[in-house]
Amino acid sequence: MGVFTFITYLTNHIPEKNFRIVRGYGLFSNRLKGTLLPKARLLLKQSAKKEERPLKSWRERMIVHYGKDPLICELCSLEMMLVDVCYDPPLNNLLTLLKLSKTDKIPAKQLNLTVNTS
Repeated sequence: MGVFTFITYLTNHIPEKNFRIVRGYGLFSNRLKGTLLPKARLLLKQSAKKEERPLKSWRERMIVHYGKDPLICELCSLEMMLVDVCYDPPLNNLLTLLKLSKTDKIPAKQLNLTVNTS
């Protein structure tokens, strides 16, 4: 077998980047996990299941992170109601509502946005 042929065959066995080759070993192998892992946990005085904490709502996470309630108005201190979340509005519709073109560059502070309730 030639050198380049050997190298070709050898490089075919190199896994791709971040590819997990060993999935379970020792106590965590599929064959032993069911029998040895509970015994190891008993020796270490660990519970079999992790204690699941209840998930916090979006509002609770924002209060913890920023230190203020996002649904309380900073001006009048009344509670607001979250109606909708828009992650990526279509740019053309937004520009049409604001009566702008794609070439306009207006700082956000200069935009006077009002809510149309009609």
